[in-house]
Amino acid sequence: MFTGGFKLHEVVAEMIISAEESVTKPDQRIYQIAICWLGVWPEEAVFADDLAENLQVARSFGMWSLQFKSTQ
Repeated sequence: MFTGGFKLHEVVAEMIISAEESVTKPDQRIYQIAICWLGVWPEEAVFADDLAENLQVARSFGMWSLQFKSTQ
């Protein structure tokens, strides 16, 4: 699993990586895949990303979203 330098895997229960699902963000299908895979409603999930465009699509899908900018 690719997680970059952010170590998100240490603070979340599950991670769905769009590259591993062969869907490019901000394609809404990745958010649908995520909630199906997790078995939750969109409003029960948190989407974290560094790009505002991806966060906007997640919000429009009903997910909570969190933008990160640094590992510091």
